[in-house]
Amino acid sequence: MREIKYRAWVIGSKLVGYHGMSDSRFAGIEEQEMMIDVRGVSFRDGKIEFVTDREGDEYSFADGTLIAVRQYTGLKDKSGAEIYEGDILLYTSPIASRSKNRVICEFENGCFLFGGFTTDYVTANGKVIGNIYENPELLEVAE
Repeated sequence: MREIKYRAWVIGSKLVGYHGMSDSRFAGIEEQEMMIDVRGVSFRDGKIEFVTDREGDEYSFADGTLIAVRQYTGLKDKSGAEIYEGDILLYTSPIASRSKNRVICEFENGCFLFGGFTTDYVTANGKVIGNIYENPELLEVAE
């Protein structure tokens, strides 16, 4: 049975400008997009309402702090890294002169897809090199 896990792309707050000094006049809070491991998911009417991280902080679509939720596929790449929806994998193609290719793990019609290739082939020969949220530059085509 596959383990059900999620990661989420959220807008979170981070303390900046404070380095443990007793004078915190220069400290501030900055918002930034970041990937979190999800501890809990709350559903309403079959849709995700909000997620919580390991510290118990909540992120929701309603308040704009939750951008996307990524589900674990239950699969691992050739180096043992877990594969989540939205991950970008680099693999060697069995055709096209064994060229290196990139595919995105997508969820469609109840299945995880890898750019038209079978799950077994991509996971056995592929390596997670990033995801579409943190590394969109990996999808750019070289000219």
